[in-house]
Amino acid sequence: MLKWLKKRLGVDKLLTELNALREEQDGFYTAAKEANEIRAGLEAAVKQADEERAVLEAAVKQADEELSTFRKKEEKDKEKYESTEPWVEIRSAEFNENRGIRIELDWNDAFVNHLKESGIKGSNEEEIVQKWLAFLYHDLIEKLESKSIDRKDSEGTVSDYV
Repeated sequence: MLKWLKKRLGVDKLLTELNALREEQDGFYTAAKEANEIRAGLEAAVKQADEERAVLEAAVKQADEELSTFRKKEEKDKEKYESTEPWVEIRSAEFNENRGIRIELDWNDAFVNHLKESGIKGSNEEEIVQKWLAFLYHDLIEKLESKSIDRKDSEGTVSDYV
């Protein structure tokens, strides 16, 4: 009789539908859990992307500042090299016991023209500047030799240049 009553009232059908709904509900819970995990992953990815963007923005800012500094220096150098005022500067100087003194100079065209007008001749700029440097060394040595004074002290001979 219970079977007949269940069948008449449609309890079996309702139980089947209830089980289907529970399975569907479990599917929704699983989908919601997966969606929450995906959302958490996306939030972490967005946070990481924001951090990386901040790092990249800082790098771009630094690169812009370096580029600006470089452009200012480049413009200043261009003005310096195009100047009609002659100049020469020592870029580097070093001493090596085996090779001696090494000096690297930089100059503008006006300096080379000044040397040419002063009578220094050469096949190229480097040769003209090297001759000028040789004249400078020679002149300095002559002046230093004429002003050297040797005197004795407790440790030996000392040369003073005054």
